[in-house]
Amino acid sequence: MVRQSQRRFWATLALLGAAAFAVRAAACDGELWLDEIFGWEDATAATSLWDLFGRIYRRNSHCVNVVWTYLVGDTPHWWLYRLPSLAAGLLLLPLAAWPLRRQAGERAALAALALFGASFFMTTYASEARAYAGVMLHALLAFRLVESGESRPSPVLDWALALNLLLGALWQPAFLLVWGALTAWAPFSGRKAASLARMLAPPWAVLGGLAACGILVQTVAVGPERGRLAVFGGFLKAAFVPAGPNPLAVLLGVGVAAAFAASFLRPPAFETRRLRLLRLSLCTVPVLGILAAPSASIFERYFSAALPFLYLSALYGLLPFMSPRPDRAHWAARALAAGVLASNVAATAAFLKDGRGHVLDALRAMAAGTPSGAPVRWVTDHPYRNGTLARFYARYVPEARFEVVSHKDMGDAPARWAVIHQIEDDEYPFAPPVLPIDLHRYRFVKTFAKTGLSGFRWHLYALEDNLSPAPRRP
Repeated sequence: MVRQSQRRFWATLALLGAAAFAVRAAACDGELWLDEIFGWEDATAATSLWDLFGRIYRRNSHCVNVVWTYLVGDTPHWWLYRLPSLAAGLLLLPLAAWPLRRQAGERAALAALALFGASFFMTTYASEARAYAGVMLHALLAFRLVESGESRPSPVLDWALALNLLLGALWQPAFLLVWGALTAWAPFSGRKAASLARMLAPPWAVLGGLAACGILVQTVAVGPERGRLAVFGGFLKAAFVPAGPNPLAVLLGVGVAAAFAASFLRPPAFETRRLRLLRLSLCTVPVLGILAAPSASIFERYFSAALPFLYLSALYGLLPFMSPRPDRAHWAARALAAGVLASNVAATAAFLKDGRGHVLDALRAMAAGTPSGAPVRWVTDHPYRNGTLARFYARYVPEARFEVVSHKDMGDAPARWAVIHQIEDDEYPFAPPVLPIDLHRYRFVKTFAKTGLSGFRWHLYALEDNLSPAPRRP
């Protein structure tokens, strides 16, 4: 009986792991989106590693990904640029699940693997040439190193934590909020001063040295004007209930919040008070730091460092209900877990279908509808974003020559095509059938879809005869 149970556990573990790998690998396919192309531009324009670091210092804070792109070089196999994130996203899974097997049993380990593996948010950033999978990996590794030090303190673990903090910051400076969480926890850690110094002094000393030399990465990301709490709410929705009707999202959200609260009010027996305080710090400090950051805009992905601990907290809150008892509380907990997993699976399936956009297909459509030899002239609502995408993909349509035209300069020679881009999936349900631009009208042709947290949806329009001029735009 025990052997049969062991075989069932290992078979389920292998199945969940293989599914998570397959989904993340499949998500690595498809087009690069704007932020990834920014990294590609810096990497391919650099003449040396030293020049590359200067570019990272000036405008691109995703050091690991950009350096990897530089080493890979220019290639049409875009999935190669995403390999570091894929590796980080896969390593995150055993780091989340395996310790729970020892702490709370096989069911808990499988539940952790299912949640982290099915996560739409984690799948998105484990398949993108950006830093957020690495941030989540090193954040969780920091927690596991401290956790190991609780049972067997060792200078080796302290130095390993210091090194991990430095490596995490190489992925993205937002990881410094994990440093902040550990620093805020230090006075309550019960650790000796020498241990805390080994853990925290080296990374802060390195940061201080860089700051003294004037080496600070400063980037400004301008996005849609949304309230910061609304963005944080969008992050929680993308993390736990990314798909499904709003009433279901509210119901599941209440259940997740209850599980989160229960993990602190009735914590699992294996978690010490000091670790509980660290988990609370890692759930809150990265969130508060982003909410208070003096940035022009924030995005859901900026809260990535807190996500592993929000997931662990929800799992810890559900641990008492993982036994096969048939009472109502256990059935409610199973329904909550099934709902969260189903929502993430549905969102991931839509993401695999639509990806981060289909700009190349849109350019090919414009080229096919333009007379041979004529330039493909188009006007757009955001020349910088959409023009950057078009410049990157235009070389894969060598038979065409693309020209972005300002709507102010069209006059009596209007562009044949118009493109408007949509960032938020729910910003509006469908594109308007007619688009007036100055004295010209454009009719809707096709939407080139995208789904999820990254990328742009392109709505393509074609010029129609100017029979009834639209009023000039102010």
